[in-house]
Amino acid sequence: NYDLSKKIGRIKADNIRETGVDYVISACPGCQIQIMDQMAQHGIPGRVIHLAEAITFGVSRKSTGDSPMSNTISTT
Repeated sequence: NYDLSKKIGRIKADNIRETGVDYVISACPGCQIQIMDQMAQHGIPGRVIHLAEAITFGVSRKSTGDSPMSNTISTT
């Protein structure tokens, strides 16, 4: 049901806006698409990435002490 999906996506997008995160992590590709769509439609800045990408990004930054993903939320 597309209308229900949009309604759920809007709730997620509003929660993301309220947190002010830079990254949203999801292991579900369908959720990623839904969240990216709602963030774009409502002008919410940030990036939606897959869990595997977040792990890779975090591991690659571990040695530098840089923590670019400190402002992150995980959702599915």
